Amino acid sequence: IEDGAKSGKAADSWHLWKKDLALAKDINMNAQRFSIEWSRIEPEEGKWDEEAIEHYRNMLQAHRDAGMATMLTIHHFTLPQWVALRGGWEHRDTVKFFVRFVKKVTLEYAPLVDFWITLNEPVIYLTQAYLYGVWPPGKKGIVRLLRAFFHLAKAHRLAYRAIHEISRKQTKKEPQVGIAQNVISYSPYRRHKVGDLIFVAVVDWLWNHAFFSFTRRAHDFIGVNYYFHYRVTGANMINVQ
Repeated sequence: IEDGAKSGKAADSWHLWKKDLALAKDINMNAQRFSIEWSRIEPEEGKWDEEAIEHYRNMLQAHRDAGMATMLTIHHFTLPQWVALRGGWEHRDTVKFFVRFVKKVTLEYAPLVDFWITLNEPVIYLTQAYLYGVWPPGKKGIVRLLRAFFHLAKAHRLAYRAIHEISRKQTKKEPQVGIAQNVISYSPYRRHKVGDLIFVAVVDWLWNHAFFSFTRRAHDFIGVNYYFHYRVTGANMINVQ
């Protein structure tokens, strides 16, 4: 983001993934979802980091050896700097770059992945980045948001096809490909107010259904991330968690 804020190490799963896997096994989990970082695998345009590719391969293989189903997220909000500097998801070339990246990781990992998530919570990314401007690139604007929306939808459709084509050849079976969607439940605060009912219908479609309307027939499953329920009165929303 333009103010120079840095994320820090966060959970540091890059170094601690073996401990994370052990903890997951200790509580009898049978599946694990984790992300790959585009900027690690392709730090410069068209240049692949073989050590990073091998690192993620080891993670996937270890989960497979431990009897864990693997759910791999390809894009979890972040972009390589070289992509961001060219306009990020506002620029149509990002679709091309992303699909090339998807093809690369599918060629590398197809036999080790049970479920593919192309995009994590695209609507969250769009609103935080372009409606509120608190995530990179930190530039507000409805036109920017819509441009990024259509590029993300196109990127998912093309990535879906690419994963199916490549994985089918490698594994002789159809892969499971989808997105993770931040689903929010909305209900009218005043059940008999026409305005509340209309507003609920509109905001529910925009948040929960719009992206799927532009990516029809490109989902084998839907990953549901559910955090919030809102009771709506007019244009105001009361958060009931």
